[in-house]
Amino acid sequence: MAQRPGVQRQRIGPAIRRMRRMKGLTLDGLASQAGISASHLSRLERGQTLPSFQVLSDIAHVLGADVDDFVRLEAEVTTLDAEFQDMLDARGFPEDLQVELLSTSIELRQALFALFRDLGATTRRRSRITGRSAAAATNSTT
Repeated sequence: MAQRPGVQRQRIGPAIRRMRRMKGLTLDGLASQAGISASHLSRLERGQTLPSFQVLSDIAHVLGADVDDFVRLEAEVTTLDAEFQDMLDARGFPEDLQVELLSTSIELRQALFALFRDLGATTRRRSRITGRSAAAATNSTT
């Protein structure tokens, strides 16, 4: 599924921020140790720019992570976004609302996807039960 125009994907940057905070590092501290400016790191974390491989490697090293962790995250979130967008399309969400939902944090997109998926499963179960009850009632009256 193609990315909607105007949808800003926020993947690696927020993951960097999350890992930085988990390690107890400040923005200035991580930036200094990774050899980049704090303003550049801030733009990365907000998803306004993408890191070069070298910068990502330096950040990963300071965080005690592997660049592959970020690559895996990117692949997982790409799949999540495609499935979430398909689900929103199937449920008839207006495009402007889809853009808003697909622009939220990774964690919120995961939670919303799970919520809509579970809601759909519950609705399908209820429909089957209601359909069986209606069919049973019809059969007993004939």
